[in-house]
Amino acid sequence: MARCNPNFPRALSPTVALGVVLAVRLQKRMTLSETAVARLAQGDLPGRLPVSARGDDPNRNSQTINASLARLAAVVEAVTQVSTDIAPDRRRPCTACGFVSRRRNVTSDIDVEADPAAAIARSAAVDQR
Repeated sequence: MARCNPNFPRALSPTVALGVVLAVRLQKRMTLSETAVARLAQGDLPGRLPVSARGDDPNRNSQTINASLARLAAVVEAVTQVSTDIAPDRRRPCTACGFVSRRRNVTSDIDVEADPAAAIARSAAVDQR
């Protein structure tokens, strides 16, 4: 029966220690990324995932996600701007024909929050005129 080399446990110890150190470092980076993604899920679009100078896989993933987030933020900004630009244009025709002012006059004496059904019924009556 072959015997185990007596130096084997001493040779294995630094390898295990290095593995533990690398696992702890990777876990810290993943926790930072997880926290950043949780903030993004809450609507913090300017937030980004942490990126370090290393060129490893987690870093490349963070860079790719950050680039996608930058593009998404630009799209959201563009949609917001279009909505802002369109809103006055949509109100103008209604105001010009008196629709908005008639509706305000008819429903101004109703507390919409207290009696929404009455406000809707009164507003529907304006539409039928």
